[in-house]
Amino acid sequence: MEVGLLPRVWGDPTLLYRLLLNLVTDALKFREPSRMLILEIDATPTRIFAPFVRQTV
Repeated sequence: MEVGLLPRVWGDPTLLYRLLLNLVTDALKFREPSRMLILEIDATPTRIFAPFVRQTV
């Protein structure tokens, strides 16, 4: 798992935790089984917090 620079965000800690947990869980659930899984967690370089998880080789 690789984690990029994530911005500091304001919000309910429980909901933010669930957001990231759901992103990682979905990445594991819907991954392509024939490929090795490397999760990258990063955010777009905008003022809007838009986290994403990407499966890479």
